[in-house]
Amino acid sequence: MTDESDAPVAGVFVNAIRVEGETSVGWQQRAETDADGAFAVRAPEDGDYRVSVDIADNCTRYYYSDGELIDDWEKVQAVAVDGSDVRDVNIQLPANVCGWQIRGQVANIAGGPLVGASITTCETTTHACTWNKPTKLDGSFTISVPTAGEYRLSLDLADGCTIYYRSGGFTTRQAEASRINVTESDSPSLQLHVPAGMCAHQIRGSVTKADGTPLTDTRISACREVDDRCEEWAGSRTNDDGSFAVTVPADGRYRVSFSLEGCTIYFRTGGFTTTYSERSTARVAGGDARLSPRRIPAEMCAHRISGRFVDANGAPLVGKAMNVCRTGACEQVRTTTDGRFTIRVPGDDSYTFDVWLASGCNHRLEGQALGSPNNPVRVSGADVTGITLRLPGTIEELCG
Repeated sequence: MTDESDAPVAGVFVNAIRVEGETSVGWQQRAETDADGAFAVRAPEDGDYRVSVDIADNCTRYYYSDGELIDDWEKVQAVAVDGSDVRDVNIQLPANVCGWQIRGQVANIAGGPLVGASITTCETTTHACTWNKPTKLDGSFTISVPTAGEYRLSLDLADGCTIYYRSGGFTTRQAEASRINVTESDSPSLQLHVPAGMCAHQIRGSVTKADGTPLTDTRISACREVDDRCEEWAGSRTNDDGSFAVTVPADGRYRVSFSLEGCTIYFRTGGFTTTYSERSTARVAGGDARLSPRRIPAEMCAHRISGRFVDANGAPLVGKAMNVCRTGACEQVRTTTDGRFTIRVPGDDSYTFDVWLASGCNHRLEGQALGSPNNPVRVSGADVTGITLRLPGTIEELCG
């Protein structure tokens, strides 16, 4: 690693994590550059790796190719490891990269310092983010950002409730967030105060499986409904006894749901449903909302569809998001190694498939292909396993 004058850069961490398509798998590996700017990150196995650089104060850029660094990890060109070391990952740091800062101090509802809350900043054009910088003992924070530009700032409170900076304070709605202008000559310093009533209440309840055992370590999501749309999201995971407490940003009506291996289950009055239009809402008004204990019916999300998704040449589609659809509703799952997928489905029905092949390009199976409307995958009282779904062409042919 060198700077723009080709001088070595020491003391910077380089990270590598194996990816399958756009999905990260395994644990991130890291190494620090030495006095000569050299680094060696161990790759646990052959495969594609996304390489990133932690430059300053939790400010990360991603290795693209030929030494270039970019903001957006989704556009990164992976480094391929195949049976031997890769020795040509030479990185040149641009001048002043991550040299800009946003500073501030946050007070809690009582006016004292808000300690340990996570601050995230995202550039408004590229959406590149600097994640989870905690506030200090005096409520202060300093965040290094990659470049000058406009940023949005959000605050994740200790209980997982997210609020957004709005000029002079905070809002619970991302659409109302103010932009913070960072220039080469000006580093903003913000004095912020979390108002009373914001992230003050919870939706509580408990869930058991069909056999009566608790539903553990499962994320319960709640979104505030405004004009039949989800405006704000919150969530928490179930405890060992199946109980949960989701802290919500503001009073309102919330849709509550969770997922079992891709099969979405919605809360409704006194029970559950897998049909979106049959869901109910929980009302939060000046206090906690407490939902009665619920048990998942035995027939709900009981069966799976599993198999492989390949192109016309039989090449696996790895790390691709795919929709599994029945009448009026779709669930989503991502393909893994060798194009494989497994998803629970809501119930006995006929299912069709489409897949996101590339940015802005998705394809629905058509004609007589298995998984098309003319030849759906039918689930009736048992799992459907070992199927192969095949595209009519390659990604290049279908997406250009």
